[in-house]
Amino acid sequence: MNYRISALLYLLFVAAYSQAQSTVADSLSALARTCSAKNNMQDTACLRLINITARAWFKEQELDSSLAWAERSEALAEAMARTLPDGTLDPHRMMNEKLLSMANYFASRYPESISHALKLEQIATRMGDTATQAAAMNYQGYCYRGMGENRRAYNITLKAVRLLEQLPPGPDLSNAYDGIAVLCKDLNLTDSAKYYQRLAIATPNDNPGNTSNSLLAMAEYHMDESTMDSAAYYIAKAEQLVQGQSPVSIAHFYGMRGKVRFFQHEYDAALADLHIADSISTAMENNYELTYIHQLQSLCLAGLGGTKNAFDMGTKAMNALVADMDIAKAQELTETRMRYEQEQKDALTRLEHDKVKNQRLFAVLGALLLAAIAALLWNGARRSRASARMLHVKNEELISTHQDLIRTEKALSTQAVRTHVAQDIHDELGSQLTKISLLSREANYARTKNPEELRELLASIDRIAMNTGSTLSDVVWNTDPHNDKISSLIDRTKEHAQRMLHDTGIKLYFEQPTITTDRDVPPDWRRNAIHIVKEAINNALKYAKASELHLAVALENDQFILEFRDNGKGFDSATARNGNGLGNMRDRAERVGGTFTLTSDAEGTRIKAVLPLP
Repeated sequence: MNYRISALLYLLFVAAYSQAQSTVADSLSALARTCSAKNNMQDTACLRLINITARAWFKEQELDSSLAWAERSEALAEAMARTLPDGTLDPHRMMNEKLLSMANYFASRYPESISHALKLEQIATRMGDTATQAAAMNYQGYCYRGMGENRRAYNITLKAVRLLEQLPPGPDLSNAYDGIAVLCKDLNLTDSAKYYQRLAIATPNDNPGNTSNSLLAMAEYHMDESTMDSAAYYIAKAEQLVQGQSPVSIAHFYGMRGKVRFFQHEYDAALADLHIADSISTAMENNYELTYIHQLQSLCLAGLGGTKNAFDMGTKAMNALVADMDIAKAQELTETRMRYEQEQKDALTRLEHDKVKNQRLFAVLGALLLAAIAALLWNGARRSRASARMLHVKNEELISTHQDLIRTEKALSTQAVRTHVAQDIHDELGSQLTKISLLSREANYARTKNPEELRELLASIDRIAMNTGSTLSDVVWNTDPHNDKISSLIDRTKEHAQRMLHDTGIKLYFEQPTITTDRDVPPDWRRNAIHIVKEAINNALKYAKASELHLAVALENDQFILEFRDNGKGFDSATARNGNGLGNMRDRAERVGGTFTLTSDAEGTRIKAVLPLP
């Protein structure tokens, strides 16, 4: 039996590269079913066969089959370990725990994946295998990020990076740098994210796809900072590596290059790239990427003067966004359930520990009191069973009612989100797309007759396109449930101020409060607050002729306070009181029950909006 297994293992591994993977997995499964271990060293071949079968199914992405064989391998190893010297099976168990952790992760079973990753870390530490120890920490980081615990994921991934930095640089370290960069971006640590992403690019990596992803991430950072030449540089370097990679990577590359070409006014070239990304993402039903791609296609079409096509593409972007948000809600519910299961498992472990600790004391006391209270216990047990049955019935009713409420609330929430997204896109983007179309026609007419006017028209198109992109970003940001916190609103306020005042000659002084309780605020409330910020800064840009703008954000007595102060020339506040910009700010403050005040003199203009927190 042992010779047969060893010979077939050799043949199957050689043949694995020349025949279909499913044939290998099926053949291995058939052979493994005939295998039985007898708790001795010779039968480790059987153990290897079962583990190889599990890995073959994992490569086929048949996670349930892979997990079933890996769990069988784990049980067999535990049985054999009882008669073997300590540590004999550690290499096999390390390989199997790694497979169990990865398979459970891809099946979104995060608590189970963490449990196996911890076992993997213990075995690797015992064997002195630093690289595998760091890999186990990375797996835990992936799971915690999937469960929404980004800070915990960051801490454990950083430990993995520090371990790998002790070894010669290679793909593991490069991938770890990329992972910590992604977590830094999740935590809004942009400078740290760029630092680690540069390290990922500079570290040797034998997988071109990973290096390509790091280059595209750097390009995205530069696009966020409006440094398009640097973004184009990283895009060009990524182009040399992306061909032959996964469809997701290829679609992402063409989408990024299309965005850069749009901002460089190469609309036809941008549309060609975006068409490729659209085709791949549509085939994969990737609504997240399609939202981003359709938005850019809409802007390119508007830049070419195709107003109707631009509106149609904007509608497709809205539909993709709504579809992606439905998926995101399902993922959020899954993550919440996973966190609950992990907390429940931790609580049960603590209870079991306390139970064992106190078991001896309870046994002694029970023996002393048993005779005296036997009748009382019997009566109490009878009443307890009756109460338990009643509580069970009531609990089932409460659970059913609660589930009905959740379904109703989810349906109402989804409908409200769709309505708001549609209204925002219609209100915010309609006029801007029309302006781009009209200016494009004028530019086409002035191309041969008035070059100076052409330059002015192109500058106007560029400015409106940038504003349109910012408006689209606001719509997406405002509907994302991850931005419900007051801290996210403060970060968005600072981001708008920095972007609007960039290269204007006006220096920004920004003050923000220390947040002790990060409370939720609804989308409508956030939308009004952000519009006040944009109107106030736009007022300073257009009329103040200032060199400084002080923007202070405060949280006092359940109120969100915005104060703007510039050193401009001022104006007659009584005359300007009814202007569109000032009137809009006052209306938006009053919509949320707040107040708006404006004073202006020769020393500058001061605006204050006090918005009660909901």
